[in-house]
Amino acid sequence: IAGQKSGDLWALDPVTGALVWNQRVGEGTALGGNHWGIATDSERAFMTINDPGNLGGSSRPGIYTYFVGTGEPSWYYEVQPDCGGERSERLRRCESLYGFSATPLSVDGAIITGGLDGRLFIFNSDSGELLFQYDTVEDFETVNGVEGYGGSIDSHSIAAGSGMVFVGSGYGSFSQVSGNVLLAFKPSE
Repeated sequence: IAGQKSGDLWALDPVTGALVWNQRVGEGTALGGNHWGIATDSERAFMTINDPGNLGGSSRPGIYTYFVGTGEPSWYYEVQPDCGGERSERLRRCESLYGFSATPLSVDGAIITGGLDGRLFIFNSDSGELLFQYDTVEDFETVNGVEGYGGSIDSHSIAAGSGMVFVGSGYGSFSQVSGNVLLAFKPSE
């Protein structure tokens, strides 16, 4: 199973390479589609789509979930911009750079992803219920005393280990929001 920059999700036979199924999920614009990869939990494939807001386009940035065996949709979450309050001052191009570009992470019944606007999202893998959301675009007091601030969550920036979730916040390429923090979260019981 593989995601593509075109916005397509492909399932191929692992022995023959023959196409099993295909879903067109996103627009696949210059900064759209699936950027860095997908996640699976053996039953479902989780594909993030960026598709920045294009005037007159049919952008639907978010996370889209399909059953691995059939290609049938399971659930999706279409992310919306959050430009209220001070966020519009902290985020350049807030109205268009809010999609999910980072590779999602599947761990312990949850799917974790982040937005170009610095928001971290954790969903229930089975139902798609939003379990947790956190805005990383803020100043942080760091353990090493370096001035820290969060930004866009992009690339392969989410990992888990030893009962913790680690998120790199800050990706300044392509007019996104730079930052310099590695955040560690300990999920509650």
